[in-house]
Amino acid sequence: MFVWFCVFVSAFIGRFVTEQQILGPPQDVSVTDVKVLASARFAVSELNNANTWVTYRMVVITSAQVQSIAGFVPAWNYILETRLRRTTCNPAAAIAAGNQPCVSKPKASRLVCHFIVYYSLGRPRAVTTSECTE
Repeated sequence: MFVWFCVFVSAFIGRFVTEQQILGPPQDVSVTDVKVLASARFAVSELNNANTWVTYRMVVITSAQVQSIAGFVPAWNYILETRLRRTTCNPAAAIAAGNQPCVSKPKASRLVCHFIVYYSLGRPRAVTTSECTE
């Protein structure tokens, strides 16, 4: 009897461990929403942390969608389209200069970026997709 109980519990727990996330349909959300802005700032920060030669600053969020993720912990994907502009400093220089603010160049190159940011427990947690083109 105990063996069957262990088999049942193992199968039940295994179902939750291997279960795929169920995603809801993306829904439009305001680009001025607090969670959208936090997710966009987080995505740009992660892009800048991964890039050692240039730093980018967000110009505008052109579109935003939210996608709910069914699971034990409430979570969402924020799907963002943004425009970024290159700044006048690189990350190493910003650190050496005491983190003085970087200024956007007037005719600097611009990037159009598509980000998907995983948002859970009250804050952005990870950038799952980051695609940028000039």
